[in-house]
Amino acid sequence: MKIYFKQLKTQNMLKRLLQLIVVLLIAAQGVMAQTVQINSVTKPPGDIRVKVDMLNFSGVSSMSLYIKFNPDLMDFSGIDSTQLAGSWTYNAVNDEIRIMYTANAGASNPINGKAFDLLFDYHGGFSDSLVFTSQCEITDGLNQIPGVTYINGLVSQVSSVGTVSMTTITDTVGDVVNMPVYMEGTGFSDVSDFTFKISYDEMQVSFDGLIGYAISGMTANANNGVLEIEWTGGPINCTSSTHLFSIKFTYNGGNADLEFSPGSEVNNASLSPLATDYTDGQINPVVGTRSLTILNVSGTPDTIATPVSVPIVAADFTGDTVGAITLNIGFDKSKLAFTGITTNVLTGWTVNSNNLTGDVTLQWSGAGSLIADDTLVTLNFTYGVSGGLAVVQFESGTILKDKYAATLPTSLYNGSVASFTVSGQLTYCDHPSRTIGTKGADVTTAYLKNAADSTVAYTATTDSLGNYLFSNVAVGTYFLDAVTNIDAKWSYDVTDAYVIYGTYATLTGLKAQAANVNMSSWGADQTDAYIVYGSVNNPSGANTKVASWTAPDWIFDNVSVNVVDSNVTQNFSGICSGDANATFVPMP
Repeated sequence: MKIYFKQLKTQNMLKRLLQLIVVLLIAAQGVMAQTVQINSVTKPPGDIRVKVDMLNFSGVSSMSLYIKFNPDLMDFSGIDSTQLAGSWTYNAVNDEIRIMYTANAGASNPINGKAFDLLFDYHGGFSDSLVFTSQCEITDGLNQIPGVTYINGLVSQVSSVGTVSMTTITDTVGDVVNMPVYMEGTGFSDVSDFTFKISYDEMQVSFDGLIGYAISGMTANANNGVLEIEWTGGPINCTSSTHLFSIKFTYNGGNADLEFSPGSEVNNASLSPLATDYTDGQINPVVGTRSLTILNVSGTPDTIATPVSVPIVAADFTGDTVGAITLNIGFDKSKLAFTGITTNVLTGWTVNSNNLTGDVTLQWSGAGSLIADDTLVTLNFTYGVSGGLAVVQFESGTILKDKYAATLPTSLYNGSVASFTVSGQLTYCDHPSRTIGTKGADVTTAYLKNAADSTVAYTATTDSLGNYLFSNVAVGTYFLDAVTNIDAKWSYDVTDAYVIYGTYATLTGLKAQAANVNMSSWGADQTDAYIVYGSVNNPSGANTKVASWTAPDWIFDNVSVNVVDSNVTQNFSGICSGDANATFVPMP
């Protein structure tokens, strides 16, 4: 009987729980998120409809919708198939569609589905996002409906029937470059009209006209870095690759992108737009053995701006007689202010600078001069109190010519002013409680060395816990190293000899380096074990290294450090030569 009542009680509890779940589900339906959603579509160019849904609205009295679009890619022509009774108005202002709705007097209309269609003339070739702005508002009666979710849409092109393409060209700065434009595709059998919009950086290239026409009657206009080319004529067949024309540019330097832009369109004989893909072009500089490098240097932030000098270094101009130089330099105007130059071999530079825009132009000309592998000229700045990274870079128009006015292809490398820190801890064979530091007469010095030539760039003395800090570090690639006068005489014993003898082939990292006491190019072997054993039991004195022990007392792990755009924390380790089992405690 007790079991029966217990089961009955359990069944009643489950029943009530299920009833509660049903009530919660019904309540949840009443507060489901109210959403306005622009559907994403994939369409061919031409007249298209984009559906807009309104979901879970129990009543709508008025509505204001603002939608951003690209008017170069699509022409807005209106709305259609409205589902809410009342008054609808719409228009487009520049790149914004504005749709207003008001219900009939006193009405509040529910909706849970399609609300209307957006109508466009889609030019194709590119995708366009339809994006609601934050101004959108929907009301029910006199009150704005809170928490409405607005979901943006996307218009994309169907698979293309052909491609219009440019290519990648490598040429010498200062030369005239002819960029070919090709058309090819199975759907291009009767092309009778096209418009191409091509954007470019006016600092990098200058438009000089069209040449090499396959067709006549084209017009070309360039304005503010956009070239618009138009043609209408008798149908041409471009089902196989057809060179339409070439665009003539003067190349001023840099990696110059030539990009087809929205508004580009290809039409057939019926003036119907064709689904077209576009391949952009690029002009890149010839990579020369000659180079100019703006060095990465360190600055010292202070309570006032501090002076800093940034050399521009020339290399591999051997045998070249330089007749003219133009250096266009851009710099971070928020951190640097240009104050002048320091000349080296060449004198008579003309300098024009603008600290408001962060630009400086240096020009030199002469009858001809040789340039050594050395500093060409030094840029002088003041470095702001905030510190951090300030890029100094070559800009388009930088060019060197010989005495006959022929361009000298030159690779350009940018630099910076920076004040980063590199810090960390120096430990014994990665053991955090055994540090290699400075205490009393025991002094440990950490080095940050240049990766290119192993020269010391920065020096710091560790504290008693082996912590180090390099300040005002320039951007660059370095490695860590150290020296210490901590006595290593008793850092090895007979046990280390046995370890080397029995396990030399399996030792790795610092332990393997410690075992190779004779610094053999083959690494550690049993010979090293005999050397350690003989040094421990040296008749000249215990732990006196024999002559064949050529490794230094201390070996350090030369960890790489790349300083790019932030402070760096990097620990590294050291070990005593011969201490193959890494048991020595350097600072007890």
